[in-house]
Amino acid sequence: MSILVIGGAGYIGSHMVKQLSTSGTEVITLDNLSCGYRDAIKYGEFVEGDLGDPAVLDHVFSNYNIDAVMHFAAFIEVGESVSNPAKYYRNNVLNTMVLLDAMIQHDIGDFIFSSTAAIFGEPEYTPIDEKHGKNPINTYGRTKLMVEQILQDYDTAYGLKSTCLRYFNAAARASSSATAILSWRTASTATSAGNAARRSPATGRSRRGICGGCFNS
Repeated sequence: MSILVIGGAGYIGSHMVKQLSTSGTEVITLDNLSCGYRDAIKYGEFVEGDLGDPAVLDHVFSNYNIDAVMHFAAFIEVGESVSNPAKYYRNNVLNTMVLLDAMIQHDIGDFIFSSTAAIFGEPEYTPIDEKHGKNPINTYGRTKLMVEQILQDYDTAYGLKSTCLRYFNAAARASSSATAILSWRTASTATSAGNAARRSPATGRSRRGICGGCFNS
């Protein structure tokens, strides 16, 4: 299996690349290094480029036999998202759509999206579960929710299967943080949407900062 990790030079992405590679999966990292670090990419192959560039995506998908894509390349600063929303809508939403369209064009049907618990807004109850209302209170959260909604539509229209990871604050040792994400991916692709949702954790503690997830499968 070969997986494209977009944003693999960042914190979560680089841990994911390490976990995938050491478990025997072929990994290709795509990152423009605007927020990530070249030194963080120690495994697999690296392509420097932007997820919003159709030519870069066409090159990657044409030259590597990609089975699935993992997207960790969003802008994440809440304060900046409020003061400069255009930057966040352009990268987090529009560029993600460019990526999804390229995946469909190249017949790649499995996608993991690094979302956020910010889509829920102010907690109406705790612990927050997947039935909680979605009412983000900042631009960052809204961009993530928009992508989740887009993924639902792309599943219906194009058969693109996806899993969304809704983090609180992701923090863990190198040996455990990516393992949680990899385990989640395995569970989501091995079960139906309903069963996968029931298995997903309701609180951050059980999966190192992961809150919940949506499964379009």
